[in-house]
Amino acid sequence: MNFTWRWLLIPLALSSFGSVWSFRPPVAQGPMLINPVQQVADTNLPLPEALQGIETIVVLGDSITQLGGEPGGYVWLLAKTLQDVYPDQNWDVINAGISGNTTANLRARFAEDVLARSPQLVIIYIGVNDVWHQYYDFATNQHSPTGDFPAGVELEEYQAHLEAMIQAAQAEGIQVLLMSPTPIREVQKRENEELQAYIAAMQTLAEKYNYTFVDLYQPFMDAIAAYHTVAGPAQPLLTYDGVHPNPAGNQLIAYNLLQALGVPTSVLQTLQLQPCVGMCNF
Repeated sequence: MNFTWRWLLIPLALSSFGSVWSFRPPVAQGPMLINPVQQVADTNLPLPEALQGIETIVVLGDSITQLGGEPGGYVWLLAKTLQDVYPDQNWDVINAGISGNTTANLRARFAEDVLARSPQLVIIYIGVNDVWHQYYDFATNQHSPTGDFPAGVELEEYQAHLEAMIQAAQAEGIQVLLMSPTPIREVQKRENEELQAYIAAMQTLAEKYNYTFVDLYQPFMDAIAAYHTVAGPAQPLLTYDGVHPNPAGNQLIAYNLLQALGVPTSVLQTLQLQPCVGMCNF
């Protein structure tokens, strides 16, 4: 499908809902998120309850988060939107994403990358690699249909690592927001079937500790399903490679995250995909 027409179908699809490896998105012609917030700085919007007392935010995750700090990425959008909408606040959004990480890696570096920075809020977005690395060995480029590779993280360990990080944050008075893993390869294969239990485990922990849980998986799948009805499943909609979000995927993540933080929908509606002039270099 022509690239330009594929992007024109994105609004239709989005209307349906109301690693250790190195990856860098390709330089490509197409839309980029520019000026995500327009004409809101003078509205004197009250600070949402979820953001009161928050100045330093650590966003903890894997390559999706690491890349999310680049222009147009969801971490970049988070910081830019908060600064534009609430300019009187001293926001410090710290990207603590590292490619290839699982919950085991996050737990191992939680003290250094989160606690040592004394944030008031930590956003944890993890789980794709915990499952994906059970099915794909990046060192040998081999796939296991039964998910037997040891680089992944079993469900019980995943839950234990998450709970340990939650408890460590809670002990320091740090608020926690949990974001579910997003789909693997944008299709309903064995990996995504297994991912459901990981998402449920994260949600259960959020409810247990009374922290915010953001389901990203279902909005992704709803948009993808709507897109497939008019374009077929041949090309990914929200990712470059089936996993790492493109501008549309990053916008979806940022929208749901900011909504969970209490940013008004009227403001979130100003997040726009706008065409690049020349090459979009992320």
